[in-house]
Amino acid sequence: MRENKFRAWDKKEKKMYLPVWSIFYYDDSIGIDVFGLGRKEEDLIFDCVLMQYTELKDKNGNEIYEGDIFNLLQSETGEILCPKNVVELADFLGGHYYKTRMGGSTVYEIIGNIYENPELMKGEDK
Repeated sequence: MRENKFRAWDKKEKKMYLPVWSIFYYDDSIGIDVFGLGRKEEDLIFDCVLMQYTELKDKNGNEIYEGDIFNLLQSETGEILCPKNVVELADFLGGHYYKTRMGGSTVYEIIGNIYENPELMKGEDK
């Protein structure tokens, strides 16, 4: 059974929130309660991007979420095999990296995320 855990990027304040206590719909938009204070309007964020936890961790024990930027490393040497990948949940869990690269010879290293560190992806065709 998957652990449903989310973080959220507040577009207005340019701030990442983890954990997200509750998610709800309000006037055709998604709202979140990041403080768990009982949904007082001043504690709610409406203009945000939700990112789901993959249930995987990187080599340093950091949880991997959608939108994270990671390097794929050779586990024995630490050599970067594939730099600056972006986690897209459907592809990550059901696709290439999860199925073919998670063997004992490779590990992930989170180097940032697309919201707080967009400069990491400049010049990349991602």
